[in-house]
Amino acid sequence: MAEHLTVGGIVDIAWQQEPTSIIWLVRADGVLLSVTYDKDQDVVGWAAHDGFDGIVESVASIPALDSDELWMVVRRTISGATKRYVERFNPDVLLDSAVMTTAGSPSTVWTGLGHLEGKTVDVVGDDAFVGSYTVAAGQITTGTAITSAKIGLPYENRVELLDPEIQTGMGSASGNYMRTSEVTARFYETTGAIVNDKPLVFRTFGSNVIVETPQLFSGVARIENLGWERGVSDLVIKQDKPMPFHLLSITRKFMVNDG
Repeated sequence: MAEHLTVGGIVDIAWQQEPTSIIWLVRADGVLLSVTYDKDQDVVGWAAHDGFDGIVESVASIPALDSDELWMVVRRTISGATKRYVERFNPDVLLDSAVMTTAGSPSTVWTGLGHLEGKTVDVVGDDAFVGSYTVAAGQITTGTAITSAKIGLPYENRVELLDPEIQTGMGSASGNYMRTSEVTARFYETTGAIVNDKPLVFRTFGSNVIVETPQLFSGVARIENLGWERGVSDLVIKQDKPMPFHLLSITRKFMVNDG
């Protein structure tokens, strides 16, 4: 059903049964693939996890107290040297090779990052995005004092829709000018999203803005006037910050013109 994703072959596989049935596969080039599989509901959803700075060599699903945990061996290049790390997938930490740490009082200096020496990392502090920093001497200094931090390598969540194929009075939509005039996206507990490089605004700010925990948004957001394109109708929804992103559905208003 997604044969383009497995080109080159699969070298390892694991099944994470709980809390969600997911088959994890390691491609020969080190890209991690997943298949969300639910036979009863006819769900077979493929995804490629290729946006992080590392090569996956093997995976294993290990039973834990109330779910199955996915563990993997990841090969990374750190300060010019090859390193292999045993990493655990945590859906609540939206960073790779991350550490979670706390301080007794608000702090700007965070240590214990020698495994990411020289790398640019993102920081989520007190549940808000704090910024990006480069690890030096195993530590970073944030511009804002925080009491808890998640620090790791960033990646981008990206959903890209196929071009619509409909029959019109002029024949197939393929090859004609296409326009998505409006997108309605339904989100669940999400902080921030970008549609075709246009940010969706879930909340407004006053004149005095401070770093604070952003509120999670559940509901419908709309964006209009995405423009005409010839033969394609690109629609990309992404989250480029290490913050919650749950896209439930997308509805688009679509137009075709042979001019």
